[in-house]
Amino acid sequence: MTSDQESKIELLAEKFIDETLTEAEQEELQTIVTSSSEAALFYTEFMQQHAMLSVDAEHLPNPSGLQVSEPKKFPWALITSLAALLFVSFLLLNKTKNYKLQTYAVMESTDFASWGDCTLPTAIGGKLGAGKLQINEGLATLQFSSGAKVVLEGPATFEIIDSMHTRLHSGIVVSDIPESAHGFTIYTPSATAVDHGTRFLTQVKDDGETTVLDVLEGEVELIKENSSQMFKTGEIAKTSEKGIEQHDQLRSELFVKERGLKSISKNIVRVTTNYGEGRDGTANAFDPAFHFNPGEIMIKNTDSHLRKGFAGFDLKFLDTDKVKDVEFSFNMVFSGFGSIALSETTEISVYGILDDAEDDWPQGHIVLSESPAFKEGNTAINLNKAVKLGSFTMPRGKVTGHKSFSSPELLKLVQEDKNKFITLAFISETPAVNHTSNIIYSIAGKYHPTAQAPALHIKLEK
Repeated sequence: MTSDQESKIELLAEKFIDETLTEAEQEELQTIVTSSSEAALFYTEFMQQHAMLSVDAEHLPNPSGLQVSEPKKFPWALITSLAALLFVSFLLLNKTKNYKLQTYAVMESTDFASWGDCTLPTAIGGKLGAGKLQINEGLATLQFSSGAKVVLEGPATFEIIDSMHTRLHSGIVVSDIPESAHGFTIYTPSATAVDHGTRFLTQVKDDGETTVLDVLEGEVELIKENSSQMFKTGEIAKTSEKGIEQHDQLRSELFVKERGLKSISKNIVRVTTNYGEGRDGTANAFDPAFHFNPGEIMIKNTDSHLRKGFAGFDLKFLDTDKVKDVEFSFNMVFSGFGSIALSETTEISVYGILDDAEDDWPQGHIVLSESPAFKEGNTAINLNKAVKLGSFTMPRGKVTGHKSFSSPELLKLVQEDKNKFITLAFISETPAVNHTSNIIYSIAGKYHPTAQAPALHIKLEK
């Protein structure tokens, strides 16, 4: 329990004693007190301490020495203490009896998440009722009982009202809404977004004054005061003092991370495989349904189940003459295919494709013989069409983690690429111990449900 929660409990408890606690404050106190045994104990001890001090005060000597006859008093302090104990017992009992009714979502998964001041559990599998989540960084995926799925992106402050209604106070959420949850609603400080069967991104920025809506698929209704407007796949809108705006240039003006482009500062831009014509995939020579995940870039060095991974970045928006430095970053994730115990320390190399004619490859599964700069061999790549940019090591037993590097070769590739589309290839240099059961190393791709896609961090001249 945080110090802020303790201060809040003390404030609300004092209002309870003074009989000035509002209905909304009583609900808030209930949420805090039933959030953990620590909170319940702190509240009870505070009320008991208040009662003891009140009783003792009635028996202190009168400094004036005057004997004043007073009517017999009821022991209100003790009654207050008893009321506090009964109140906590009632809340905890009520929570137990109605736990299923009060559960609106489950914390399905997290990725590099760190948390701030939350009134709800943040552990994976935690059952979430009404309350607040504050994520400082990373991602968290919530699965609602209505069927809706929401991914929080730190930093963000998000509130659950019930299984169909939420409130985004700040930051970004991406919502995936099936038919069972049509009408799923996200309130923001400046607008309301109502789903009509879709996947969409919602962002609150400018201290709550602006709401951004990016419809990734389907339809969403955006409401501001007395105006309402429907938006469809590919459309993006924002609220302002003028009401609701929509135009084609918004993507270059607003941070819409799900589309893969973010301005970190005035001279640093991050672009991922989510942006524009960006894509990622895995090349192999066998059935793509066998141990394959379209949301991951998969890598394995083996004779029978060879995999080479690829990531592509759309840089058509970029003035390459102004590029001063480039860093490549990506997230290793657990594929679930193969045994970690069979893995050895593995070196993986990253190559940049030099031939623009090799940039035409599909999202997801890639036929090995048709992959960029293809050459026969587990670790082979056509060096007439590619250049090594760098490498990294995965220690034995380690299959997850954030990776990044920069190199003169990577900088040159971005600066000199003619068609402004960059293809990078991942190849394992270390043979698998066991051809079939060895672990498949994976990098989160553009369709991974939680982890961020591969990104180029590009530093420009000021």
